[in-house]
Amino acid sequence: MKILILFLLIALLPTTLSAQDFCGKYVDLSGCHLQINTDSTFNFNWAFDLEHSWTNGKWRASHDTIYFTPILIYDTIPYTDAHTHLMMDSLILSTDDKANRNFDSFIIYASGNVVYYSAEMMGQTQNRYPITKKLYYKKDRLYSIRNGKLYKKKERELWTKKKCHPWYVRLRELNSTR
Repeated sequence: MKILILFLLIALLPTTLSAQDFCGKYVDLSGCHLQINTDSTFNFNWAFDLEHSWTNGKWRASHDTIYFTPILIYDTIPYTDAHTHLMMDSLILSTDDKANRNFDSFIIYASGNVVYYSAEMMGQTQNRYPITKKLYYKKDRLYSIRNGKLYKKKERELWTKKKCHPWYVRLRELNSTR
């Protein structure tokens, strides 16, 4: 019986990933940065021009596939209902990684008046550009899975029209190629 269990464990070892295999920083060429942490959390950031989106959450691995579950953070906004004149609360996505009462805003003085701008109006929002639900890990790269197949087709860049790879590469791989 012990030999059978040992044989099964040895047979399963090459097909399962350990956190040390894929944890680290990854980037793709469309402005996405992904940090996979050993404590089963992740941080995902996307930026383009003046837009910025971020998502935090938990991940789990099954064989060579990593599954991501976003954990959204909300701020509580108090307001007065126009019909009942009762004080109510509403939830909105937080612009930072802390749940707050009221929302984060920028105060700008324009022509002697105070003007409030929320961070969302300034282009920084949570989960506007969400992370893919699952990625496939192979040789320090993370591939999207679309319709049950790995997405490897090169795409054209927006400005230069040059074809680029759509997968994530480990950050140390990018630094070593420069």
